[in-house]
Amino acid sequence: MRILRPLQALAKISTTLAIVLFAGHSARAADDGLVLVKDGAGAIPIVVADDATPRTRDAAAEMAATIGKITGATPEILQGTPAEIPAHAIWVGYQPRLKELFPSVDFEFKHPEEILLAANANHLVIAGRDFWDPKRPDKVGGRPVKNIQSEYGTINAIYTFLQDKLGVRWLMPGPLGVDLIEQKTLAIAPFEYRYHPQFRMRDSIFIRVSLAKNRISDKDWLSTLYPDYYELKGSDRYDGEELAWTRQQRITFDSLKMNAGHPFNQWWEKYSKDHPDYFALRPDGTRKPVGDGKNTKLDSANPAVWKQWLVEAGQQLANDPTATVFGTNPSDGWTTGHCECPECGKWDPAPSEVEEMLKGSKGVPQIPLADREATFANTLAAMLQERYPDRGLMVSMTAYGFSRPAPVKTKLRDDVYVLMVNNFLMRGDEERAGPIQQFKDWGAVTKNLIFRPNTGSPAGWQWGMPDVAMKQVAADFRMVAELGAKGIVIDSVWMHWSTQGPLYYLMAQLAWDPYADPGKIMDDYYARSYGPAAATMMDYWNFMEDTRQKFVDKENNGGRKYLIPSAYTDDVFDKAGGYLSKAAAELKGAPDKYAQRVAFAKAGLDYAMLLTQIRAAMIRYEATDAKDDAIRKEVLTLWDQMAKLKASMPEYGIQWRCVFRTDVENTLSAWRIHGGLHPDLPHLGKMLRKYNAKLAAREEDGIE
Repeated sequence: MRILRPLQALAKISTTLAIVLFAGHSARAADDGLVLVKDGAGAIPIVVADDATPRTRDAAAEMAATIGKITGATPEILQGTPAEIPAHAIWVGYQPRLKELFPSVDFEFKHPEEILLAANANHLVIAGRDFWDPKRPDKVGGRPVKNIQSEYGTINAIYTFLQDKLGVRWLMPGPLGVDLIEQKTLAIAPFEYRYHPQFRMRDSIFIRVSLAKNRISDKDWLSTLYPDYYELKGSDRYDGEELAWTRQQRITFDSLKMNAGHPFNQWWEKYSKDHPDYFALRPDGTRKPVGDGKNTKLDSANPAVWKQWLVEAGQQLANDPTATVFGTNPSDGWTTGHCECPECGKWDPAPSEVEEMLKGSKGVPQIPLADREATFANTLAAMLQERYPDRGLMVSMTAYGFSRPAPVKTKLRDDVYVLMVNNFLMRGDEERAGPIQQFKDWGAVTKNLIFRPNTGSPAGWQWGMPDVAMKQVAADFRMVAELGAKGIVIDSVWMHWSTQGPLYYLMAQLAWDPYADPGKIMDDYYARSYGPAAATMMDYWNFMEDTRQKFVDKENNGGRKYLIPSAYTDDVFDKAGGYLSKAAAELKGAPDKYAQRVAFAKAGLDYAMLLTQIRAAMIRYEATDAKDDAIRKEVLTLWDQMAKLKASMPEYGIQWRCVFRTDVENTLSAWRIHGGLHPDLPHLGKMLRKYNAKLAAREEDGIE
């Protein structure tokens, strides 16, 4: 990654903005540019297309308010083409009159999500490809959605204009994250800009943002998955500012929606009583469930399963006017439960055609399943096309677990998306080579790849440690883009802003444009976030990145988060704290927003230090077989300290639903959150089985 010193970057940013925004009437006279606001007055109006969608109107209003904050003059919003055309105006959305105002501009949008920004001496147009059905504006059934669109080009064009032309930055959620350069005069030189994003599936990078507030219950969080078009009961049930951030980053409003999880999770509950033949034949000759049934696999070769899937696809089409992709992804728990029937076996490659891929949880050799799952997806895609011809419908499948190696004998149809669950993102060097090669192998057999990694918790990522990997993530986004990926889904990004914020910002920017220069993005981020302390804060975040990478490269195992005290030592925290103290000293006399952002990072470092102390104490407690009462009391005292820190933590600092909830119980879900951090849930296999009969039952069934 190319690195400039942030103060140099800040100087370049200021110079650029002065040229683009602050030219005033003299530049207009010389360069025939367009003045949006002069001397804090006379803002030219915003003309919103008469057929603009409700979401477009909302974004136009946000743009007007933002211009008002920058200049002190808020543009008037005119709905529909006025009878008398203004001498100067900002036009939002395509309107036929624009062909007269911009005779040389092509207003045909040929690509999904394509956006257009163009300015001449008198007018500015901000438009994009918008698809929606005003006769069917809502999704019904399941998770109701209001004012849903298939594409939101104009909205993304508005946020592109605000960022790229007006210099607005949304560094993190909330008022502290909004960074504007106030100026009384704004002028735009003539230009034309078109763009369409390669990653058409982006919103699920930050899917966990919907759990940002403690007040969201497990039952309700799915209702906030697509927050800006869900009709919620009570606006206090979700965090609007954090969700607004994903919209402003052009993440929320993408155009490729599919189930990146497990669409058959409810089938056992719905169909097992009347149709046990839908489900996988087990080695003992039964078709019993896996665990509570959600992870039960299907008998994929059973035509009755295909027919029922097609019925459900029809129901989805009836409920959702934007539905285009229908999942065939198997239920979770990839190590067990796959169908043993002869018909499914016919879809697998012969043992002589492949090497043994890996061993299951019981040490039983497994045949790679990519051919089976690809055949299932192909079969359903063909049925879908026959039932709904000329609709452009697609299906999706996952390459996960035993299906990570590419198919040996099955050619994928062009209407099948592959969600590639390759876990090389944020991993150690030794772990990455194999998964990267698997991704490339799949790229050779399909043009429809979606990168869908699990983050895991390599250096305390899910716990909220400063587990940041800007250089590696930037390289990976670029690599999968060059290999033709159509989207990125990441599980799980938990939104711990005080300890991981710079990486979230970089991920959002590269999701919109994976070919952007990550060095320039981060130079700009540090300069706009920290002002005179930018160079020192860049050193702080680079130090945290280097610390975690050395640890991750050294500890190449799935349980390494439990070893974080060996990575985040007292010396590391002392040096990190030194950077923050230096940064704070550099901000005397600077605008208070910079000091607040440094203090925000300091709160995250305090949290990381306390969490590390808790884990270190738990290691000693586990060494006593969880029997030393003195150490137990020590850990609980540290939990009390964490409760006090939580009370003083700035908003968005840590996503507390992921760690340090007070309602700890001896359950599987609690262990996943608190395992290794609370004395009731130590990181000891036998203790887990003792405390959690459900976990023991799952282990007996072969699920790890």
